[in-house]
Amino acid sequence: MQNDTRYLISIASEDSWEKVEPNFIYNRYDLCDYEKSVILFVKDNESSNVHYIPLMIGSNKAFVGGWLTSFKGETLECIADWIFSNYKAVMCIEVARCCLEGKISKNHCSVQKDNDWHIELPDSSEELDKRLSQKGRYNLRREKRLLESSFEGVSYKHEPAENALDVVETFFQFKRETHAQDFHKDASEYVTEKCITDIYYIDIEGKVISVILSCNQCPCVYCENMSYSLEYREYSPGKLLYDWYLKELIRDKKKSIFLSGGDLEYKTRYGSVETEVCDIRIYRSCVSWCVNERLFRFPELVWNCVPEKGKKALRYVIRKSGLRDFNHI
Repeated sequence: MQNDTRYLISIASEDSWEKVEPNFIYNRYDLCDYEKSVILFVKDNESSNVHYIPLMIGSNKAFVGGWLTSFKGETLECIADWIFSNYKAVMCIEVARCCLEGKISKNHCSVQKDNDWHIELPDSSEELDKRLSQKGRYNLRREKRLLESSFEGVSYKHEPAENALDVVETFFQFKRETHAQDFHKDASEYVTEKCITDIYYIDIEGKVISVILSCNQCPCVYCENMSYSLEYREYSPGKLLYDWYLKELIRDKKKSIFLSGGDLEYKTRYGSVETEVCDIRIYRSCVSWCVNERLFRFPELVWNCVPEKGKKALRYVIRKSGLRDFNHI
């Protein structure tokens, strides 16, 4: 335990996981089968504000669950000091996609900014529809009529992930066609690794035309991935499935949905909120910082200097070569 003039920090009881906010899969280390995960009780003695912070300890690195969690810079500094004090083997602390208020004064840290989208879900499907423009609602109805009048047996389906691994394999096929992306694993491995619980898809007499993979363990849902068949793109199967998916979440009384970052058009709809987030690494020493942020990350630093047109050309060449999957760059 650490008790200074500003913060009280201790390990909370196991029944405190439901108090994590926002409560969704990547902040719930207890649901991900992570070893050596605990939850920290952090109290600001001046404001009496309380945080329940997920913490996972690796061999020489600690991971703080902070997706879309607001942290003051000084709060993170105190949490880092507590971790370094109590876990001597930890050389680096990572905080993923948090909302940083102010700055971190520690010299041995790295802060990378990105964006994140999320939707606070309304109480009803009717309220969700109102978030679209009149033209948007009209187009959605028209596209749905076009699909259902063009094909017999159109159905919208929702199944537990373990019962729909064949649909995940179809999703892999769609990704290869639309993004030249190969996941190099089978459906069961992917579902387990990404903590996917639910599969939503549109089916035409046994033929899947669009898929959404979702993590529904918590009140806040994470949309892990989605894709569609290029053969049916003129019928907007991705857009139709996404609308149905959100309404299914509302019927299931879900609180919100996280969509991660980027600038894809679908992420901006239905009253979605864009938030600036930060990936933060705090190091124990200057030596650790220099080795990890300068030496090991040299290729990444060079890549960041390449113009965007050059990056696109290199991605295309690399993917077509089949040498390895470079979809993370």
